[in-house]
Amino acid sequence: MKNLIYLLVAVLTLTACSTASSDVVEFNVEMREYNFSPDTLTVAANQKVRVNILNKGNIEHDFSIMEIPTSGKPKVADPSHAHEMTGPEPQLHASALPGIKNTVEFTPTKPGTYEIYCVISGHKEQGMVGKLIVK
Repeated sequence: MKNLIYLLVAVLTLTACSTASSDVVEFNVEMREYNFSPDTLTVAANQKVRVNILNKGNIEHDFSIMEIPTSGKPKVADPSHAHEMTGPEPQLHASALPGIKNTVEFTPTKPGTYEIYCVISGHKEQGMVGKLIVK
């Protein structure tokens, strides 16, 4: 009987782990001149994250994190962007023209606080910043 209980506990634990790892945490982030809403996202390490960005501004904006440890390469629904990148390219980057939606998916692997910002010249300096907190 004791072995049956141990086996049942083991099966339930493995089932719970596989269900949790397949979950996706999804956020809808609006971008305007010059902010993100919401500007802080909190997630768990090793959990898949989907960020849907919607540009409600009048000019192009993007959602970027310069360096973030991830499992695999982040996936962007539409990797194209109209602005020219100067300097190093962010590890995580999704852009959108006015009125356009885009999506980026990634799995952060290391706890920490990562700066989100718009890499378009002058936007970060005008306050278009946020943070991703990975616990």
